[in-house]
Amino acid sequence: MKAHTIELLSPAGSRESFIAAIGAGADAVYVGGSRYGARAYAKNFTEEELLWAIDYAHLFGKKVYMTVNTLMKEQELHDLTAFLEPYYDAGLDAVIVQDLGAISVIRNCFPKLDIHASTQMAITSAEGVLLLEELGIRQVVPARELSLAEIKTISEKTSASIECFVHGAICYSYSGKCLFSSLIGGRSGNRGRCAQPCRLPYEAVSGGRKQNQEQEQYLLSLKDMCTIKMIPELIQAGITSFKIEGRMKRPEYVAGVTRIYRKYIDRFMELKTDQKYCVEKNDYDELTKLYTRSGHSDGYYRKKNGRDMLTLQKPSYETDEDERFHELYEIYVDHMKKISAKAVITLRKNMPSCLELQSGEYSVKVYGDMVQEALSRPLDQEAILKQLHKTGNSDIDLGQIRVDRDDDIFMPVKQLNELRRQGITALTEEMLRHYHRSKASELLNPEAAKVYTGVEQENDNNTMVLSAYVETMETLKSLCKTEGLHRLYISSADITRTDEAVAAAYRSGKEVYIALPVICRHYDQEKIKALMTLISRKEISGVSVQNYEWLYLLQQYGYQGDIVADYYLYTMNEAAKKQLRSFGCRHFTIPLELNEKEIRHMENSSSELLVYGYLPMMVTAQCLRNTLTGCTHIPENNLGLKDRYQKHLQVKNCCSECYNVIYNSVPLSLHSELTKIKKMGFHGLRLNFTGESAEEAARITEWYTEAINHVSPQVSALPFQDYTKGHFSRGVE
Repeated sequence: MKAHTIELLSPAGSRESFIAAIGAGADAVYVGGSRYGARAYAKNFTEEELLWAIDYAHLFGKKVYMTVNTLMKEQELHDLTAFLEPYYDAGLDAVIVQDLGAISVIRNCFPKLDIHASTQMAITSAEGVLLLEELGIRQVVPARELSLAEIKTISEKTSASIECFVHGAICYSYSGKCLFSSLIGGRSGNRGRCAQPCRLPYEAVSGGRKQNQEQEQYLLSLKDMCTIKMIPELIQAGITSFKIEGRMKRPEYVAGVTRIYRKYIDRFMELKTDQKYCVEKNDYDELTKLYTRSGHSDGYYRKKNGRDMLTLQKPSYETDEDERFHELYEIYVDHMKKISAKAVITLRKNMPSCLELQSGEYSVKVYGDMVQEALSRPLDQEAILKQLHKTGNSDIDLGQIRVDRDDDIFMPVKQLNELRRQGITALTEEMLRHYHRSKASELLNPEAAKVYTGVEQENDNNTMVLSAYVETMETLKSLCKTEGLHRLYISSADITRTDEAVAAAYRSGKEVYIALPVICRHYDQEKIKALMTLISRKEISGVSVQNYEWLYLLQQYGYQGDIVADYYLYTMNEAAKKQLRSFGCRHFTIPLELNEKEIRHMENSSSELLVYGYLPMMVTAQCLRNTLTGCTHIPENNLGLKDRYQKHLQVKNCCSECYNVIYNSVPLSLHSELTKIKKMGFHGLRLNFTGESAEEAARITEWYTEAINHVSPQVSALPFQDYTKGHFSRGVE
């Protein structure tokens, strides 16, 4: 176990929650500003409120982390420096970030600001953390799906601090790999606007028959996590920051959950053994009453997935907002609300008044107006103490006060009050002085903040590479016969007869690329070596990558082939592309949430655009088949979900890697936009085949081949009927 102290990290979506978190014992508080946070609908802090919060926390020796964890479009990245500058100057302790471009800008413009990797980056192993450490990341929030054993491995193999969620809501999908809300309603989870469609009822279907019980319709709704009984195990696994979910929850929740976790973290750290560690029933019951979805689970720390982690029946949002919790909240707010300071006031005739304040290691001395000789009624000690104790809304309380005075003196009350205010201000500034930084704008190299300005492109490209992604041998063999198709991406997670697939594609004259798994977990060295041996074969031109783990492994093995950053390695801005190039990526895939105008303003000569395919709405560690009947370890392609509007969502079991993918009900198809697309200067266009038959895939490929070659086939001749343009026309906010 790393020799680190344990940090309790609490959420705050309002001033009241922030005060409650500090009062209840949080070591650090994470908050969102007016922009760039993954909770756009929370009551986020204004600039004035956030500057207050930073100073307030620092007065008590606590930290503030700011969520800047959305994917950023080009203009937003351009505005990021000006947005962060006042918080950086005020001493903001860290930012929590998802976007690679944002990491690059922050690292260059604000070198003293710690950067934490958001759980939205879906880091699943030590390799991903090691890659982020190359970018200067100090603390990592790994995917919530990891086990204690996996976290322990990360802790042992890396130097980064490990921040993990220990209490609160859990997403059904790997964070950062969910487009469900985005695709069905335009509210992107990657942009902080998730509408939580996973909390709605669904029907499981297979072969046209319903698979779930009538009362069990909430198939994607996970119970809230509660790990209060696991604190010894979590600490022993190497977690150094215990993160409570809930920036949109009430101050009572923040205060109550923080207090209880503070109590038991401290208890274990005092015991230094888990043998005597136990949680009192009244504390556990209080956590349950504060807020929970139909009971708690341990999350993924002890298991891969499971039926008992889901609410299944209509979630009951248990919460107790009685007077008792309100009273407790008031206690938490009052606790530590004031910093105690000792005071010495010196009042000598015909001398300037003097006030000395001391709090811990900090001390100041201020001088006020001249002390006068009393002509009638002298100023007594009781009157002096009364005025000095009136600290009002200040965060400093003058507790022990010593008065050193002459007997026959006079000083107006107004002057005493001013001396007190002057002293408290000076002590506050002294306590905060070492947190405040030099003005970032004075130190900033203008080149460090420079980002791509975006130039609208109208570049005809008649030599675009047409590619197809395949998951079955039947589809691959069918497409090998299709002229005009240049490249085949072969899914290593789905096609077990990889050697045969590679040979067939190579003989047909296609470029052969291996699509590495979306999720990289539980890999032993032999499996890694086998994949590296495969992709290093002369028949294979490159690989496509969707996670940071494989980027690191390719780098470590000195891979020299073409690396295509797929759409889950988001390149919403050119700075993200530049960062990925430093990791060996030569080509990129346009993110699925950008619209036509945004894409047209990007530099697309090294990018590929997906023009056909069922879009993945979720990648999840949960398994629908396991939830319904138990794990069979056999991939299944005819299992699906039916939503409230009777739309059918295909569910794919990827048993070799132990995850499910939930696809949209209709495919993306940009056939009607090809005239515009050809002018955007893409390196290539791609077709994704997941649930289609080999015959369907061949017909679709032939149609697109003809369309791209200016044959202009009729829309009525499309080999499919229903389709969506995805975000090409509408985009996301």
